[in-house]
Amino acid sequence: MNARERLLNLFVDRSFRLGDFTLSSGRKSDFYIDCRTTTMHAEGQVLLGEVGLEAIEASGLLPDLIGGLTMGADPIAYAIAGESFRRGRPIHAFSVRKRAKRHGTARQIEGCFESGGRVIVAEDVITTGGSALQACEAVKAEEGTVLMILAAVDRQEGGRETIEEAGFRVESLFGVDEFRRVLQELPGAGHMAAKFVAGETSDEALATAKALNDEGFRVTMDLLGESVSERADAEAAADAYRASLDRIEASEAVSTISLKLTQLGLDIDTEFCFENILGIVRHAESLGNFVRIDMESSEHTERTLEIFHRVFERHTNVGIVIQSYLRRSEADVRELVRVGAPVRLCKGAYQEPASVAFQQKSEVDASFIRLMRLLLDGGTRAAIASHDERMIDATLAHVAREGIPEDAFELQMLYGVRREYQRQLVSNGLNMRIYLPYGSEWYSYFMRRMAERPANLLFGLRAALGG
Repeated sequence: MNARERLLNLFVDRSFRLGDFTLSSGRKSDFYIDCRTTTMHAEGQVLLGEVGLEAIEASGLLPDLIGGLTMGADPIAYAIAGESFRRGRPIHAFSVRKRAKRHGTARQIEGCFESGGRVIVAEDVITTGGSALQACEAVKAEEGTVLMILAAVDRQEGGRETIEEAGFRVESLFGVDEFRRVLQELPGAGHMAAKFVAGETSDEALATAKALNDEGFRVTMDLLGESVSERADAEAAADAYRASLDRIEASEAVSTISLKLTQLGLDIDTEFCFENILGIVRHAESLGNFVRIDMESSEHTERTLEIFHRVFERHTNVGIVIQSYLRRSEADVRELVRVGAPVRLCKGAYQEPASVAFQQKSEVDASFIRLMRLLLDGGTRAAIASHDERMIDATLAHVAREGIPEDAFELQMLYGVRREYQRQLVSNGLNMRIYLPYGSEWYSYFMRRMAERPANLLFGLRAALGG
């Protein structure tokens, strides 16, 4: 294993964190990269100096100085400066304060900075590019020449492009896609993911679906994938869903399908997306099957509902998902009940601002129970999707109190989550449908499941990396 591979593994092991995070840019994320736990690590310093200096040498540039915005850039600059001295061509380090200090020299740049110097601006993580650009402006103000920005990690969320548009060259030691590759290729990663993902092909998913059917579960299959930006990718996803419906029919599995409209081109063109989902629903209808449209982040909610209503006016073998944490959901549910639409109710899993979503768990739970009652009392085909026993107990209590037949609704849970509880509910005679994801694009889904229990992933990572 060379120095770059060792440094990459060290970043994945020490710096990658899962959970709910607010980044310095204000953006929400389900992962966080704390570079300093690697860049300030003794081994990390040695590796960073070697790999970072090699990246500078490969660029063909001849800098005099390296530094960036304190404190994320500091250990990177120091590591590279030290290695450059050992190799006989010193590159001296400096630090850029966020603002000039009000005492002493009253300087914004500290350390070995000299006006007219040729500078590499160091950065730990590129997200929006804002901190790197701030450092560049400070260097230019002191008459330094910025040759390049060198980042340890690029989150690949548009920051590089922003910096390049400002006229600066950018290089990164690693992209977050390399973190994903390491995680996917770790010994045991596939086994860990298999707890939540039913294989990479529809045949593997169908084998799992039939096994679940044998245990008394209904299934809905979901082909995993991210939002697409090319029409060809959306059309390929639509073809894959039609093929899945054909395979379900041929296998005689008791399974519907679930899908996301962004995978079918919602972010490309609304009408294009509508035609894609309409074709899938028509094909499902010809086979006597059903399609559930998943709900995504709040920026997609209105367009998703608009497309659903247009499709439902033409074909009734389609349902929608409503998230109880959105403030708008009660009005949406009342309209869906009015038209008799099938609704899956869940709590919601995206990070949303307080202006559109309840922030307290108690509020989300109260909304869930309120919406559950509206759906069941309204006579719509309701799917109550939750792993929270209190929500399920509240549902069953309402059903018993109001005399609602058990075949008028079903419970839904994710594959691999609380399996024994799922079996217990089925043994009690309740209808239970398992949301069964599959496909080669399993990484993001797996990370969301692991984010719910980060210790599970960290244990596996450290075992695989020998930590």
